[in-house]
Amino acid sequence: MELIETILTAFIGSLFGAILMVFIGYMTFSVKLESRLKDMEHKIGLLKPFKDILYQASILMSNTCSPSSVTAKWGLSVHLLNSIK
Repeated sequence: MELIETILTAFIGSLFGAILMVFIGYMTFSVKLESRLKDMEHKIGLLKPFKDILYQASILMSNTCSPSSVTAKWGLSVHLLNSIK
């Protein structure tokens, strides 16, 4: 009877330890994931003006395809990028 109690106590202790470790691992993972998502949101917020400018420049360049107009539009997009600074 004493052997069964010892085995049962060891099993319950091990099970509790395993559940505790899984919970701690999950909490650590969720905190890291949330932190990374906030960092990505911040980076996306910083890059949004550049995305908008490049989108406008691509629209300007796609309207015509002649080399002189592309050169002029490229100069305009460079001017737009320089105006951000």
